[in-house]
Amino acid sequence: MRLFRIKVLIFLIVLLFGCIGLVSITVPLSFLLAIEFVLESGKKRVFESLYHNSYGNKMVILLIFGALSLLWTPDIGPSLLLWFVVLLTVINSYLIFYFVKRYNLLNIVVRSVIVFSIVNYTLAFNLPYFQFLAFNSDNIVAGWGGGRFTGVTSNPNTLAVMLIFSIFLSLWALNRASKWHQSIAYLFNILFSYYVIFLTMSKKGLVFSLVLIILYTFSNISVKKISIVLACVIATGLVLLNNSDFLETVGLILVRFDNLIGALDGSGYDNGSSSTERIEYINIGLEGFKKSPIWGHGWDSFRYFNGGMYSHNNFIELLFSLGIIGLIVYYAIHLSIIKKLLLYKADRLTLIFVLIIVTMDVGLVSYSFKGTMLMLVVCSIIADSSILQKKINSI
Repeated sequence: MRLFRIKVLIFLIVLLFGCIGLVSITVPLSFLLAIEFVLESGKKRVFESLYHNSYGNKMVILLIFGALSLLWTPDIGPSLLLWFVVLLTVINSYLIFYFVKRYNLLNIVVRSVIVFSIVNYTLAFNLPYFQFLAFNSDNIVAGWGGGRFTGVTSNPNTLAVMLIFSIFLSLWALNRASKWHQSIAYLFNILFSYYVIFLTMSKKGLVFSLVLIILYTFSNISVKKISIVLACVIATGLVLLNNSDFLETVGLILVRFDNLIGALDGSGYDNGSSSTERIEYINIGLEGFKKSPIWGHGWDSFRYFNGGMYSHNNFIELLFSLGIIGLIVYYAIHLSIIKKLLLYKADRLTLIFVLIIVTMDVGLVSYSFKGTMLMLVVCSIIADSSILQKKINSI
């Protein structure tokens, strides 16, 4: 009964906190899981698990430095609020890391993330089952805003990133599927998740999800898998051909990529696109970094100096707010996972995905993003499991 409670709590926290990002709703769930953690026996085992949580341990250092930076941040109110949200994220990282490793619950995490995907692509197909979960605001109605799909999230780019994570977990589980219908389910989740990313029109979502799928395919070529993939692609293509908005969406996506190219080469610098805006933020951020390269301007200070807008770039956000110290501390998380995977030559797919996480940070503020916490914690667990399996096999 206790293990069942833990499974339910992990499933809900991953879904509601890690994927959807509902902080207020998940605080009671985190508290209940924390009680389960306190009740755990075997203090040595608990300590060892905490010690191996690369994400949590590095983020504690970042939080300590961030707390000190509140002394010189220009607007302490919003900065302190974000600090507490990140603190809650780190606490959840320890809880998820411990219980998933302790009770081998990666399958629960995979199912929870896939449920998140299913909810979003049923909304994308206008099915009535989860309409009550669709995001609504002044600019977004029933999960749609400005012609872009946001689903249950407030931002199409956020949704795209979480769906890339869903694709990664489906690819990872596909290698371990023991039954043909499991393989079919994972493949369809990959294809429909990519279709929903297509509806978000997220440039990084479209590019990095495709890169992930292509690299996986090249490293896992087999006639059986290619046949199944082709069958799923054909089936998905038939669905898309019946969608009257498909070609219009393609046109809008091409415009977004054209704006990106124009912003990068300067030819479209004044076209008012989001790409142009983000390049301006990069320039502003680098200028601010030069003025305080070691300590930064204080936790979450980019917003204050730039009219309430965040930089849309994790490297810039950290350099501006916490200087080179903050950047090094945060990316030590990724480096520790990459180092383990390279050292033991373990789980190539996870290595590819961690590198994609790092690269996506050029268009995402990830240090405060709950989804990134979940991705890095899961990658760390997979890395540890793969290394342990390699050691067992070598005996």
